[in-house]
This record gives sequence, structure tokens and C-alpha cells, in this order.
Amino acid sequence: MKNAQNKLNVQRQRERVTTHIPIEVLYENQEIKGRLINLCILGLGIQLPIAIPATKAITVRFTLETLSAKNELVINGTVKHCTQEEQSHLIGIEFPLLSLPDSLAIQSFLNRQTQTANETETPA
Repeated sequence: MKNAQNKLNVQRQRERVTTHIPIEVLYENQEIKGRLINLCILGLGIQLPIAIPATKAITVRFTLETLSAKNELVINGTVKHCTQEEQSHLIGIEFPLLSLPDSLAIQSFLNRQTQTANETETPA
């Protein structure tokens, strides 16, 4: 239990940004449309109309835009948790292995979002 808590603490220390980006999930020969609600280099949180059980392998497809590029990502992940809301499900996805191009695209997006947030918070 202590190792699981330590792993969670390490994951939560990673930069995480809130988003509202459309996403497609490929699961059991279905394409399910949802919304990307948060993103970090280790995984993401999504909102879907259906439940997907923990430990299931899925593929996510979404687009991240930065100042210099529009990156279409297709990433394999593992469901870590699924929580029912009123009319949808919040699902946490972990990336077990992220390619270098995907990692760079995500980090560039995170950096830009953080920079934009810091500019917004800076008093004039």
C-alpha cells in the first residue's frame, strides 16, 4: 500500500493541465467520442459516456496545438480508474510507454499552457 501511495505522489508531482479537447477512444472495436479533461506526461483524464474497467488497454486519439505545430497523437494506454458521474464517466489513463515524438508534443503543449497561465496571472 505504501508503494502505491508513493507512486501516486510521484505522479501528482508531474505538471498537469486542465483542457477541454475532443478525444476519441478506441476500445473493443469501438470508437468512443469524449473529452480530454487533463493531461500530463504520464497520462491523462478523460470524460466518456461509457465506463471502461480498470486495467483495460485502450488507444486514445487527440490533437494538441502549439504555436509551432498541430500534433495529432495516437497513444496506447491503460485504464487506472473509472468513476461514474451523473451522466458520464471520469477515466484516468496511464501511458506505459510514450514515443519520443508524442512525449515532445505533450511537453511542448504543457509548457505553452503553463506559460499562458503565468502570463494571465501576472499583474499589469
